[in-house]
Amino acid sequence: MTTTTTVVLELSEQGGRDYNQDRLIVLQDTDSGDFIALVSDGVGGTAKGEVAAECLTTVAAQVWQQRSEFASLQQLLQALFEQGNAAIAAANAAGTNTAATLVALAARGGEVMSVHAGDSRIYQCRDNKVVKVTQDHSLAYAKFKLGEITEEQIATHPGQSQLLNCMTGHSDVHAEYSEWQVAVGDYFVLCSDGFWELFPQTEMAPLAGNENRQFVIANRLEQMLQQHPRHDNTSAVFIHCGSGFAAQQTETTNGTSHQSSAAVVKPSNDTSSGNKRWAVMIIVAAAIAIAALLFWPQQLDQNGSPPVVEPQQQQPIEEPDNDPPEPKDQPTQPQQPEQPQEQPKSEPPPAEPTEQEQPVDENAPPVASSDSSSEQEGGSGDNPTEQLGRRLNEAPRDTIPSDGSRPDIDVLEDHLRDGGVITEQSELEQTNESKDELAHIVTVQLMVHNTPVFGAVVRYLKTATGMQLVSGRLAYLDDMPSQPSNSFDACFERYQQQQQASGETVTIMRDSQPTLYIDAGDSIYFWSIRVVQSQSPSLVDLHLRDDSCDALRILPLQVSGQ
Repeated sequence: MTTTTTVVLELSEQGGRDYNQDRLIVLQDTDSGDFIALVSDGVGGTAKGEVAAECLTTVAAQVWQQRSEFASLQQLLQALFEQGNAAIAAANAAGTNTAATLVALAARGGEVMSVHAGDSRIYQCRDNKVVKVTQDHSLAYAKFKLGEITEEQIATHPGQSQLLNCMTGHSDVHAEYSEWQVAVGDYFVLCSDGFWELFPQTEMAPLAGNENRQFVIANRLEQMLQQHPRHDNTSAVFIHCGSGFAAQQTETTNGTSHQSSAAVVKPSNDTSSGNKRWAVMIIVAAAIAIAALLFWPQQLDQNGSPPVVEPQQQQPIEEPDNDPPEPKDQPTQPQQPEQPQEQPKSEPPPAEPTEQEQPVDENAPPVASSDSSSEQEGGSGDNPTEQLGRRLNEAPRDTIPSDGSRPDIDVLEDHLRDGGVITEQSELEQTNESKDELAHIVTVQLMVHNTPVFGAVVRYLKTATGMQLVSGRLAYLDDMPSQPSNSFDACFERYQQQQQASGETVTIMRDSQPTLYIDAGDSIYFWSIRVVQSQSPSLVDLHLRDDSCDALRILPLQVSGQ
């Protein structure tokens, strides 16, 4: 059977990280319409997660070339899983500590199947709704299945970072296979967690059908980077299904089907033990959750220092900057439930936006969205979104010539100073660079007195003759003192005493280091630190004013972007 499928979008953004550990590949037979698409997210708790992701894309290409040798689509996907896991095992045997998630979707003769391991996802969208989505192999998802948290709380729960299963090269890795009943007009979205945290499930189907989806995504990511400069890598593939697919209704529960046709299997052909293993993992996850509630730290240690949450097993890889991410863990080992605490992933996305992205001109460049994610109000009493934006202005969409004789960033600084956009004390620091065959995008951070201005991030497109500013916000700050009034230790001790007086215990996450920022709204310094509050045990970024040591704002975290 000949089918018509169109890959409408492929994207992989570095986000706020120092490198991109995501990988994707899409291969298609233009005559038959058959295809295979894969997205892999290198596990940040390993030294080189991108190596495992590259192993999977390489094996996918090899399996695709041999596709005529497989009697069924499941055999093809099983070969992808087994050979990919073996390639990762070989990389680890050679001295590379690497692991990755896997989500792959393949179509042949009108049949569609998938295989996945980890927390990367596939969404199936029909009639502007999500009708089916894969299950995450994470502690947070296990708690959702047990009814301990809601589906909406998965992204913000610390257990999202605890992967129960992913591609490690070990023999105990398992794959989850699913059949998909497809109708003409369906969309499939394959994505890493850095992408699905940007868009709540209610927005995923409208996004898939939006012809301006690329700019909607760019705007949302820009908003995320301004609020949380170290957001996770963001990758996705959008596929539209045309003719040749039988219109069959997917079974749904509460509007969304969760793998009703899935089979969990090991690398061997034995499928009977897979479902038992998944059930055992859920039971173990419940035990871990109960232990975490019983042993959550509540007191200061003996020398009066603030307590820290000890992570389970894997330690995050520290990066040489002053805002280190805390990457996602490798799969939790079920035989060690005595270590209850959970380790977060990397940079924090904000809570889900409350307003839909507005359509934009298909030919227009990405523009930073003016609406921000919902935040809890801090000690200032102002709405944090309004406060943050009071002195952050949209960057001019200027075209700036540059002949290459000077660094682009120096040319850009002079242009913005001459235009009265930034002060003489301000500098720009490059934080990210994304380059492919279509575009070369550079992201820069505004600095004043060698301190980053929170939310002041600009992106420009490198051209043959210079630069084109495409998005971002800046601030003209001419009244900043040269240094903060108080140290972090002094401010946190004072804040902690205030909270203890009201019955609240504030716990610093292990390896979370304070970062100094400038708030453009009040022209003050503030300290940012990742903490857990005892009365609501979820992760937040606490921003402490350096002048009064009160909370400027409290930002709830989406875990993978920490």
